[in-house]
Amino acid sequence: MSDGSALSPTVEILIAVNTALTNLRLYPPTSAMIRTTLEKLHHTLGQVLENDEEVTFAEAEQTLLVNGTPLGPKDRERPQVAAFLQLMMNVGAHNIVFSRGVGADELLAFLDILTEKPEMLAERGGLRKVLEARDLPHIRLGEKRFVAMDPDRPFPGTGGIGEESILDYLAGTAGAASLDPVRIREMAQDPEWFGRVLRAGIAQIAAGDASPPEGPFSDRLGSMMRMLGETAAPEEAESLSLLIARTVVQLDAGVIQALLSRGTESGFEERFFQHVRDLLHRNLPPAGGGRPTDPGALSGDPALAEPLADADLPPGARAPRGRNTGIFERQVAALETMIKRHGQGEPILSVDGGPAATPVAAPAAAPKEAPAERIGLLYARGRGAEAEEIIDELFATLASERAAEREQASDNLARILPGLVSDNRYEPVVRNLEKLTAWIGKETAATTAYTKLCRQVGELGQRLIRERRFSACRAIVKTFHQIHTGALERNDTIQQLAEDVLRDLSQAELIDILFNVFQTRDRQGLDQPGQLFESDEAGRLLVRLEPAAAHFLELLGKSENAEERIRIMNLINDMGTLAVSAVLTELRQDGVWYYQRNLARLLGRIGGDIHVRALQPLLLHADRRVQKETLKSINGIGGDERGPLLTETLPQAQEALQLDIVPLLGSLRHPPAVPVLIDLLKAKPVKSSAAREELEEKICAALGAIGEESALPALTSVQRQIGFLSLRAFSPRVKAAAGRAIAEIDRKRKRGGGVGKR
Repeated sequence: MSDGSALSPTVEILIAVNTALTNLRLYPPTSAMIRTTLEKLHHTLGQVLENDEEVTFAEAEQTLLVNGTPLGPKDRERPQVAAFLQLMMNVGAHNIVFSRGVGADELLAFLDILTEKPEMLAERGGLRKVLEARDLPHIRLGEKRFVAMDPDRPFPGTGGIGEESILDYLAGTAGAASLDPVRIREMAQDPEWFGRVLRAGIAQIAAGDASPPEGPFSDRLGSMMRMLGETAAPEEAESLSLLIARTVVQLDAGVIQALLSRGTESGFEERFFQHVRDLLHRNLPPAGGGRPTDPGALSGDPALAEPLADADLPPGARAPRGRNTGIFERQVAALETMIKRHGQGEPILSVDGGPAATPVAAPAAAPKEAPAERIGLLYARGRGAEAEEIIDELFATLASERAAEREQASDNLARILPGLVSDNRYEPVVRNLEKLTAWIGKETAATTAYTKLCRQVGELGQRLIRERRFSACRAIVKTFHQIHTGALERNDTIQQLAEDVLRDLSQAELIDILFNVFQTRDRQGLDQPGQLFESDEAGRLLVRLEPAAAHFLELLGKSENAEERIRIMNLINDMGTLAVSAVLTELRQDGVWYYQRNLARLLGRIGGDIHVRALQPLLLHADRRVQKETLKSINGIGGDERGPLLTETLPQAQEALQLDIVPLLGSLRHPPAVPVLIDLLKAKPVKSSAAREELEEKICAALGAIGEESALPALTSVQRQIGFLSLRAFSPRVKAAAGRAIAEIDRKRKRGGGVGKR
């Protein structure tokens, strides 16, 4: 894996499921690719079920739980995990249970169900009913509903250590247990949870009857920092140290001084102390002012403050506090003001206003810079890591619940992105594309910043395609495709903006790049289980770009490989309405029978009743396989157009096709078909055949199903061998069918149900 971490067996199951679902959309169920994928899933699931009777995947508040326990933060970020969670929510499955003994055939049937569109499942009664109908004894939807974990419960995997243990340890409560490094490391796997516990501890201290002694508390917190430095994974250390630093800067001034005066024993502690100094310096209020309203604002000079000497601290900051948290806040503000004045060469005052110590001269604070200028300056000074921290925070702010914060962040990003792209420093943007596109998909106002960012993201997408970084580009194309097709309903301005971006992404040059890769089918170079091949990644982009439909159809018409044709058909099907225009154009052209049949099948999947007339020529195609597929598509999408079209086509059809159309007209109960059916019955040839006898029987049955009384004379003539049909003999089977039709029409007349009613 890219992060070097070992995969848990349950995550391997999810990766195998996603791979299998992807392959099922690309290959037929009998292909070697499907067999290999299914064997992998079956083996992985079997390993887990060797130890447990069942494994349960549950969705709780948009979080995936495995056997009731949330996955770790790294696993939650894996795209396969997010895809499986989204799939569960789409199909309404809150709880999927696999039990010991599940077979490969059951898994294939289950995956086949999951490939259906959610609306199709809903029409069949929902996923639960569909599963019950397929009789899959070892796969079921559980009844239990999970909820997000209660804050008072121990964090999963911490060996029973919960928030209370951490709070007792930090506060030095009598009888508090010591914490071993392994358990601290396990808890630190969820930095947000860990930070919340620390914030709760700070609030408890701030609201207490008296402050605990600064020394002992700082010793305990420092000890925890050392544990984290010894056990935190390198990729976690940076974010964890910054998160804890943001919490610690809210502490009592005396505690902060005690911490900063300590020696450091690890790189983690050094980075943590550096973050504390940066945050204290960054959030300083103007001289004589209070705390800034937004402690997280990314502004100010990045120069690093030196550790504070004891004389630098205002004596009043060590005074005990009562329950009034305002005192606590004033002490922190006093410390910040003191550092600011110290840096400007002003006399340092204690909290009560008295002189504290002789200041050390220092240069005046640099003027505040906008994020764009600040980031540029940091890159120029070779401090790219700090610049990327600011960029990451701006992207994170796009998810803020406060509209003003989102607007400010988007405005800053719109100013920053062009420079990053032109200087080839856009990796932080690529890393945050999921956050950026999520914001694009949620915002409903086309502000200036929104419009700029959409166009900038589209330009970045073009660059990523040219660099063949298709996986990175996927979120961009998907988001604008959802807006353009109405899956995400937005106003006309945003809709047009999405259309413009997609049009730019659909330039002939870019489509050619994608198709060249798509046709390569390179099966080498995978470094992650479940990762798509490069050609498949190109295919997933193409299905959301409308001009790709014509290219797909060109390949489909030329292909002589059945497996390849199925793969292309599935991709065109995924395009949906984007491919309708191209399919209609091709329907007007001649082609080999299997290409014409595939066109009829495609339109039956992606078209609507307004397109059904385009299928009529294929209904009269010379090849029976094309006829059958076309009739199936007409019945699937034709709606109210089916009756008139089939009635019109019936006299022109050959006898074999008439045998298919007549029962369908009867099931549609289309009264205008009655005269045409009677004429067909009158046209009985002198020499009969088994097929003709079957057709006559079906005509009688259709007339009875339609229920029109105008059909009674003809049916009576057939049954009694009288009237205009008396010169031609009908078989006993046909006479019996006519009798049943007469009885059916009489029953409807007596019930007063009227034509076409039951």
